[in-house]
Amino acid sequence: MQFDLGEIPFSRSGSFFALSYDKKQQQLLLRDIHGGDESPSEIFRINFYNEEDEVYKPEQLIYESSETLLTVSDHAFPGRKTDFIYPTEDSLHIRTSGMRMELVALKIRYDTLNKLGKREYEYISYKKETKYQLLFFDDAFTLEAPWESVGNHSIVIVCGPTGELYIRNYKVVAPIVNILPFEEGRMKVRNEYKDWLDKIPLLDDRYAASREMAAYLLWANMVRQEGMLTVPVTYMSKNWMQNIWSWDNCFNAILLAEHHPELAFNQLKVFMDHQDPSGAYPDFINDKYVSFNCVKPPIHAWAYQQMISKNDYFKQEIWLTSAYESFSANTAFWMNYRLHEADGLPYYTHGNDSGWDNASVFRDGLPVTSPDLTAYLIQQMDILSDFAQMLNRTAESIRWREHADNLFSKFLPAFYDGQQLVALDTVSGEKIDKKSSAILFLPLVIAYRMEKDLREQLVGHLFERFECRYGIATEEPTSPLFSGDGYWLGSVWAPETYILVKALQRADHEADALRISEKFCEATIIGGMAENFDPNNGTGNDDLAFAWTSSVFLLLAKMIQDRGEAHE
Repeated sequence: MQFDLGEIPFSRSGSFFALSYDKKQQQLLLRDIHGGDESPSEIFRINFYNEEDEVYKPEQLIYESSETLLTVSDHAFPGRKTDFIYPTEDSLHIRTSGMRMELVALKIRYDTLNKLGKREYEYISYKKETKYQLLFFDDAFTLEAPWESVGNHSIVIVCGPTGELYIRNYKVVAPIVNILPFEEGRMKVRNEYKDWLDKIPLLDDRYAASREMAAYLLWANMVRQEGMLTVPVTYMSKNWMQNIWSWDNCFNAILLAEHHPELAFNQLKVFMDHQDPSGAYPDFINDKYVSFNCVKPPIHAWAYQQMISKNDYFKQEIWLTSAYESFSANTAFWMNYRLHEADGLPYYTHGNDSGWDNASVFRDGLPVTSPDLTAYLIQQMDILSDFAQMLNRTAESIRWREHADNLFSKFLPAFYDGQQLVALDTVSGEKIDKKSSAILFLPLVIAYRMEKDLREQLVGHLFERFECRYGIATEEPTSPLFSGDGYWLGSVWAPETYILVKALQRADHEADALRISEKFCEATIIGGMAENFDPNNGTGNDDLAFAWTSSVFLLLAKMIQDRGEAHE
């Protein structure tokens, strides 16, 4: 597979390194995503020189990016090239062949380059709070790093025209390892990726390109255990959303559950490891930070239920007990600290709490009591009741069902206005007049508790008002706030699609669920694994290298294929 390096970073499983092409600057960049999306990731600007010692113009170079090899070559003389591979999680191996490559450090004041041996240097990056070992395999290199009081004034490294450079990343001391020759390292990482790809479901030819991209992104967006990351996890992207959030983790965990159960559990475990005494999960985590500024919807028990359906591994008492107790504590957070005392209903303090950051129900201010949150909480309590029964905790099972019944008894009187569900101003209790967001239809997750007439009314209105060529728009297309590139004001998103598809299936709307799934998968053919899609033309918006889109695509495409095979 070849991909656009200007949209999709070249990385690998476990690595904090990423190579990206900045289209505006027309510049190749070596990046380090330590520190998350608030930390500038660019560490080296990379230039290439021809035989006349002139910097190549952008149009003179060809960038060929595959899953495991990046090659930059001379358009006129393909034999002049530079190859990049990631033989291990912490290393980048560069080989120049008839082309000089220059690394210009994008440094800050104290960044320092130290010579440790004839061909060994250590670059200490204060900006990234990490170190890089630079190993040259021969003498075909030069360095310019003039000292200036407390750090190098500048750092410029030139390799080639024919030579090799091995860069390793570590925090304190470089571990002693056996460094493979370039071609052996290349074959090693190719075999690693093949093993990964072999476990990705085979799909119809129509989805072949989408499958390849989704498989690569799920692999390449993983980072290793380090710092606050107590286990290996999947970031949303290595473009700029360089964290793991406490609901995007759920969709990746569901996809990984069948063939990578330990890795799937890790996507949840990292949040269990940092769970607040109140029961709240962090909003996001990276290697350096754990943020509690926001929370995310309580969908974790539902996600675990999906994981159980794919692999009995998650029924094992050790894992089920750990998940059950953590989800119970998280549910208690909402019950103890996020129920408004006047009506006993849970509320959001920011749009980011919901995952629908700028949805129209939050347009006039916060806090907001939205029906999706109450529905999620009811669903979570019902599932916890089932989990407690599986663990032979009968009394707890009964209590969870009672909590769910009590909350559901408040649900319709509070949110149903006779025509549809609406959100409330938490403080005043008044109904919010913004009724054009699809977030108001997410309570279909508890359609199993609703009377059939109401359930059918909600399903009917969802399709009449929100269904577009490429799926369910997040804002009604007739709304003055609607935009196909409006984030949660119109765009189609992977999480809302998957949640609604599973809710529709549970509400005996299998054909509708299949149709919506097919529309979403069609969008990936046009827009790739985008953060979100224009609902009318399928254009990918914002970031085309998203992990949860990859996971949801693979889940839905496999479901479509299985349904087709069942009807043959």
